[in-house]
Amino acid sequence: AQGLGGEERRPLAQALAILQKGDDVGIDYNGTDYGRAFKDFAEKFLGKVTNKTTVLILGHARNNYGDSETDILRSIKEKSKRIIWLNPEPPSLWGTGDSEIKKYSPYCFSVKECSTLRHLQRVVDYLLKTD
Repeated sequence: AQGLGGEERRPLAQALAILQKGDDVGIDYNGTDYGRAFKDFAEKFLGKVTNKTTVLILGHARNNYGDSETDILRSIKEKSKRIIWLNPEPPSLWGTGDSEIKKYSPYCFSVKECSTLRHLQRVVDYLLKTD
């Protein structure tokens, strides 16, 4: 069967199994690469970022020892109103192993732990107060 956008429709269990493996969906499971993500963002969207733009990054900042590309994050910071990074890991793990959050945090308006609904509520309350 075909979906509304012409995509192939599958039973939920089969679709979830495909997503978990990454088969035929163009997902690369070779590990996180924030440097590549920042390059892609800059190529596709940096021209649309203004001093009214809040950039929200959701992720653990573990870069698998790749190039952190902090110069690109600095460019995003310079063009945007602010960057807010929500990290699902507890702060005690930040900067351990391949975590680049300590390299990224100087370019962020705020870096917050966010792995529960309570954390998310606190972040939303914080954003409402700082906007």
